[in-house]
Amino acid sequence: MLKQINIVINGYDFTLEVGYSFIKGRPAKLYALPENCYPEEPDEWIIESASIVNKQSGLDNIDFLIEALEEDIIEALEEKLIDDE
Repeated sequence: MLKQINIVINGYDFTLEVGYSFIKGRPAKLYALPENCYPEEPDEWIIESASIVNKQSGLDNIDFLIEALEEDIIEALEEKLIDDE
């Protein structure tokens, strides 16, 4: 899936186009025989691609920050998806 999200990096506002996939987790099962129980599996976000849509002048070489900011991108994606519901 592709989404455009806004993120602020060092005071600069960027629009990113993010390609991602989402795997819904599942709650733990603790109320059965031990062999039928399993731990919680959290949601998983996979960033497949990310590119800056609105590069500001003088900041053309910051694509390398996308990898370093993966957690911030995921957080912004989650907020965007919640807002879109």
